[in-house]
Amino acid sequence: MTFTTTGHLTLDPPGQRVLASDGASRPAKPGQPVRLGMGYVATTGQWGMRQLDEELTAHQQPALLAELHAAAWATRRLTSPTREFVLLTDSRDALAFITAWQQGSHELPTGYPARKRDGRPSLLAAWASQLADGTVRVDARWQRGHAGHALNELADSLAKLAVRSSPRDRRDVGRIAGEWVRRRHDAVVEAAASNAVTPD
Repeated sequence: MTFTTTGHLTLDPPGQRVLASDGASRPAKPGQPVRLGMGYVATTGQWGMRQLDEELTAHQQPALLAELHAAAWATRRLTSPTREFVLLTDSRDALAFITAWQQGSHELPTGYPARKRDGRPSLLAAWASQLADGTVRVDARWQRGHAGHALNELADSLAKLAVRSSPRDRRDVGRIAGEWVRRRHDAVVEAAASNAVTPD
């Protein structure tokens, strides 16, 4: 892990709890790990951004892994067996895996390990099991990206900020991201009240 930044706004959102997550990736230089960026924003006021450096093989898909890591990280932080979120993702491929895992599949993206080097389940393998047994409950839906949807745009921007940031700047990045998300909170609440839970 390179860095993680999270925050919380004081919101009083109407209707369903909605969570948008997004991922971004940066191509690796020869011999270096691929950098993944993740972002999420929820109508509960919670938000987060994270940067990870991952050793990937030639057959793995960084963009897909960033999307799935973002969704897994966000939902594991925010949901519980008695608290379900509508999860919005702009990746149809990620949605296909999430839906399959909810139906009991244990298939992982090509080349992605089921276990870490220490023998523990990898993030996505553990999340797949939690989705299957209901430990994590989400109503996953596709949301068209770059279409002006407030939650999706916020999550997308956080993911891109995370993947581009230098680890030495993480404190400033977290402060700036928090101020920026707060300035946009009215749009987030408005989206929850109108079209946040309506897929295209």
